[in-house]
Amino acid sequence: RRSGRQHIAPLAHWRGEKVEYRRGVYGTEISGVVHVPVEQSLPLAGAAKRRRARSRSMSVRPKGGRGGGGGGGVGENGNGVWVHPEAGWDDMTQPLGKVIDFETGLETERRVMYPARLLNPKVVDGEGHFRYQKVFGDDVYMASGILELPAGTGMKPEKSSKDNSYSFYVVQGAVRITLHRTSYILAPGGMTLVPRGNKYSIQNISENDAVLFFAQARKI
Repeated sequence: RRSGRQHIAPLAHWRGEKVEYRRGVYGTEISGVVHVPVEQSLPLAGAAKRRRARSRSMSVRPKGGRGGGGGGGVGENGNGVWVHPEAGWDDMTQPLGKVIDFETGLETERRVMYPARLLNPKVVDGEGHFRYQKVFGDDVYMASGILELPAGTGMKPEKSSKDNSYSFYVVQGAVRITLHRTSYILAPGGMTLVPRGNKYSIQNISENDAVLFFAQARKI
């Protein structure tokens, strides 16, 4: 026996589609269905050319090298190689830009961008336990940059933050951060704050190089 029920295709409620009802002779009945048409997006001018350029500039790095971060779309291609779909998008980005100087109110040129191709952290302790590069600085009260801890032996020895506050963001790898009297583990995407007057250390506990972004601030 064929059912007399009215069949309705699944609705996209997130777009505002819905069923409308009315009171009928035999109770509530369907009066209509609201459908919202799907807008067809047109590609921007030059989009195909940019896609071809991005595919040609896709970069790969050996497992354990800088840049295998935990961001979306980054991963291994099956051969132990980290693939960055967006690599090369900023090939034309220059580090210097026009900005307003806070003290003078005048326009000046200074470093405000820093594409990954320019990064070149240097060994700090002479034994290769960690590499460091300060990228930005604003007078004496703010600085930021990159910290790299090699796989296996990577370690930033314990030190005091003194009158500085530090914040670290884990880009790649996993680290054990000891802050004051407690140890914590952070994976890609994790962040930490080292308040002023505290001792801290950072150890790489993963099989890959650990890469961290840091910001440093000092009260004047």
